[in-house]
Amino acid sequence: MTDAEYPEFDKPEYLERYRRLRLAMADDGLDAIVVTNELNNRYFAGFLGKVFALDNYYFFTFLPRDEFLEPTFLCAKGFPISATSWIADKRFWNWPEDLYANKQSPGVPALAEVIHEKGLAKGMIGIEMANDMHPHMGVAHIQELYDAVPGVSFVDGSDAIMRVRSVKSAGEVERLRRAAQVSAQGVRFGFESLRPGMTEMKLTQIMSARMLELGATDIRFLVNYAGPRGMWADAMPSYYEIQKGDLVQFDGGCIVDGYCCDFKRMCSLGPPSAKDQEYYDIAREAIEASTELLRAGTLPTDVVKAAFDVNRKHGYGDFVDWCHRGGWEAIGHGVGLDLHERPGLAMHNHEPLEANMVVSIEPFITLDGVFPFWDAKGKFGLEDSVLITEDGHEVLTRESIISHDLMVV
Repeated sequence: MTDAEYPEFDKPEYLERYRRLRLAMADDGLDAIVVTNELNNRYFAGFLGKVFALDNYYFFTFLPRDEFLEPTFLCAKGFPISATSWIADKRFWNWPEDLYANKQSPGVPALAEVIHEKGLAKGMIGIEMANDMHPHMGVAHIQELYDAVPGVSFVDGSDAIMRVRSVKSAGEVERLRRAAQVSAQGVRFGFESLRPGMTEMKLTQIMSARMLELGATDIRFLVNYAGPRGMWADAMPSYYEIQKGDLVQFDGGCIVDGYCCDFKRMCSLGPPSAKDQEYYDIAREAIEASTELLRAGTLPTDVVKAAFDVNRKHGYGDFVDWCHRGGWEAIGHGVGLDLHERPGLAMHNHEPLEANMVVSIEPFITLDGVFPFWDAKGKFGLEDSVLITEDGHEVLTRESIISHDLMVV
């Protein structure tokens, strides 16, 4: 190990992450993991580079399970930001001729050489190959790597990676707590600024600007959708002009030093209709009932059932049954360096929650319980960012900042 320059966390933090990864690799029968994407390089190697926005640049971290084999960080020559990594064994490859026009990457044979050098040319090596964890490599280059070390069994390494990443350190929790607080303050400020005729885009800009003023370091996912666009979840904010009587739904949050917040709140521009208030109250009851169960040892399936039971209690068992038939059986997810991480708060997840996991919990109900939900005229839900503790939980998007009450402005 070497002294990193401008590190995100101290050396013991990275050593502990690597120790836990070696245990996870042992459980999964892996001899090593090769990390290619931005978030995993940041997490395990401490490599901080916005250059991942450019797909033609590759960066690899090779992490052997054997503690007597050194980890290796690889990238092209001329990246001083490689100094942010704590890994001492750094390998640099030469740039290809005709940069940007040349489709070859000298990084692939360089990685294959390291695999041979470590004596793992016939090993089982994990690589990011899951729907929630993609490799930062072109398909042709992945095949080139396979061909260069034909004796290696490349398998999905995402399970081992996420078992480590899903349990946060104290330093990570503090960043997530700050992201949640800043996000909640920004959303409240935006809702309080809302006036008839303001567009969804303007409202989103107000919230984003306030979050950045309060200490956010980035904005990745932040949307508002209102009135007739009430079912347009995850859409880009539009130039729809919000009218008196409209419900406005917020989803997302800011990033603080790499760590995300993902939560939801709703407000009404003027008094809500009796029906809107009725369904909002069901959604509120569901999130509070399911959140109450969150603690170390709780099974995600029980958390989902608690939310669904609220919908059944109010006469919407048919809606719940459709969710089961259609596979809409999750009411939340982990959050960290990525907006959606494991664990999934899913009906068929029977792995107990662990202390220091951070999850975003988000049950919902449609207007009139209509299903399929994309045929509904409205959708009601709240979402909170929640830290799991040994004996309970801490709601990071605190009600003292922005209440579960339907805000009326």
